[in-house]
Amino acid sequence: MGTLTMPIDEAAETPKCSPATSNTVSPFDISPVPNIKKRTTTRGRKATSDDDINLDINDGDKPDSREATCIFCDGKFSEDTHGEVWVKCVMCQMWAHLDCAGAETASYVCDFCK
Repeated sequence: MGTLTMPIDEAAETPKCSPATSNTVSPFDISPVPNIKKRTTTRGRKATSDDDINLDINDGDKPDSREATCIFCDGKFSEDTHGEVWVKCVMCQMWAHLDCAGAETASYVCDFCK
């Protein structure tokens, strides 16, 4: 018996590809990135009444030792030439620059004691 052969259409043999739509994104589908407010520092200047600080700072409340260091930046009180404000942790009695600590209350507790 003989075999029959049929002509094969080359176009039918090659699969047709279309670009994937699941991997494409329209600019209208993307939501805008929210603006994140960066924390501003007042390092190097004295806190003024314009600053949002609810901290009652006593002028006599300064480190006893001239060698007291900030627990955050290791800055020495004796090298403080900008008149920066210092706060003391009520738990460990260690000192920090007000700007480094971010203290907002009179009874400041440092991050290490929390």
